[in-house]
Amino acid sequence: MSYITLKCKNCGSNMSLNTESHSATCIHCGSTFLIAELLDEKDALFAEKFTPQNIEQKMMSQSALKQGETYLFQGEYDKAEIAFKRAIELEEENYRGYLGVVKAKTHNLNIIPENDDYLQYANYALSLAVGDDLVLVKSELSKINLLKNEINNSKKQKQKKLKEDETLRLKKQGIWKISSIIAGFIVAMFAIFILVSSVFSKVIFDNQSGKTINVDSYETLQKVFSHQKYLNYEINLTSDIDCNGKTITPLGNSSNAFSGSFNGNKHKLSNFSISPSSESDNYSYVGLFGHTLLAKINNLILDNVQINIPTTSNDGSSRFIGLLIGKAESTTVNNIEIKDNCYIYNSTNSADHNFVSGGLIGYASSSSKISNISCHATLDFTLIQTNSYAELYFGGVVGYSSNSIIEKTCSNSNISLNLNNSFHTESEAQIGGIAGYIKNSSTNDFKCIKNNFFSGSINAKSNNVNLLISSISNCLNKATTSHENYFLFTPKSFIKNDTELTLVDLEDYKNNYIFSSYRMSNDSYMYNFTPVFANWQNSSTFTPSLV
Repeated sequence: MSYITLKCKNCGSNMSLNTESHSATCIHCGSTFLIAELLDEKDALFAEKFTPQNIEQKMMSQSALKQGETYLFQGEYDKAEIAFKRAIELEEENYRGYLGVVKAKTHNLNIIPENDDYLQYANYALSLAVGDDLVLVKSELSKINLLKNEINNSKKQKQKKLKEDETLRLKKQGIWKISSIIAGFIVAMFAIFILVSSVFSKVIFDNQSGKTINVDSYETLQKVFSHQKYLNYEINLTSDIDCNGKTITPLGNSSNAFSGSFNGNKHKLSNFSISPSSESDNYSYVGLFGHTLLAKINNLILDNVQINIPTTSNDGSSRFIGLLIGKAESTTVNNIEIKDNCYIYNSTNSADHNFVSGGLIGYASSSSKISNISCHATLDFTLIQTNSYAELYFGGVVGYSSNSIIEKTCSNSNISLNLNNSFHTESEAQIGGIAGYIKNSSTNDFKCIKNNFFSGSINAKSNNVNLLISSISNCLNKATTSHENYFLFTPKSFIKNDTELTLVDLEDYKNNYIFSSYRMSNDSYMYNFTPVFANWQNSSTFTPSLV
């Protein structure tokens, strides 16, 4: 791990910087700066390593590596392989991803696969690792050679024993000469087989890509979404699909996440409702995609989509609900439009569990990235808590965001809540125009939410539930600098228990932590967004369309 020395802009003291970080703190005065703010022009080549895109990719790669190691420990080798390959896609020169694929294919170095393609990843790991890392890789891969030797010795012993038994049997039958010829032939063929296998084991093969399926009708779509076979497929929408009021079963659930890719190719899915296949899912992960892991979803329009959350039993399970994804882990979502006739609603649901809902995604975690979104959903909930305390989060785009990135989204979502708690006096609901709540590993949570705009409404009523309302998002550690998030402040945009909130009532502006700007209805705020949303068509109420 290498270091560079930088100068503090406030006091001039040296600052030590870990190259895996993108910020530095002065030991003398405690000031913190982004790397880009500290580097001189002569350090331009080094600064290229710290562009927002590289930082985001590295963060997502590290998350994928950790996910892969977890799956290795749990013995879920197929999932581990997917996670490590995702890490390689994000950071091609990281030897750990290639070594991880080798471990996944060999079941943590305990078996020798029939397919030799694991050798290509072993060679890449050896070529990328240096110094102590190279020693580590060689040590790990040497276990494969030891395992091969054990298998070969075992085969030789078995072959020797079989040969002895066969020789004895043939001797008893009085055909020793014939048996000698046959045995010699078998031994020769076995030697040739070993020789050929040894030669071909050194050939590097390209890994075959996952399977692909094209979808152009409701029948094909429902077939794909109701079968676990397609969890790792590349799914391509090849035409607009009108479902004519039918239902679609979410792809991916609590135990089997969708880890493939879905490309809508700018087509529209319309006129359908989303419903889990059975009560056994218990409605924990509800969306077009119930649960995603290391997935990619892009270029899709949802029109006239409904999710009706039925009353569920009190089993303590959290509920994650979004029109596109219920729970997204290490998932990339880009270029999605949710039309203004899409609804998530219920008729008096029990909330004796954590309840998380967003217009696009319920819960986004593990370095997921959400960008270029136009979301105009309606969230309408009546929730009653009767037996226990529960955490409630609602957002125009994302209900709860953990270590994820939300950028270039426009939300005109309308959030309407009626919350009743008859059990716990300290119950709390966090509501945001973009995200209900953000939690990030860095001290400035809002650095992961930038260039977003909210022009919708929030109307929340509660009985014994504390309401925290934000135009953009609530968070644990508020940022002290603007990150170009905006909202349109108009009368009746934010209503709490029938009382219209003023600007100073919003959580964004408490304690002087102003992270976003706002515009009154008569301001020419469109000018400020032309550079940010240059690829979107804008109307007078700022509702961009997918192009």
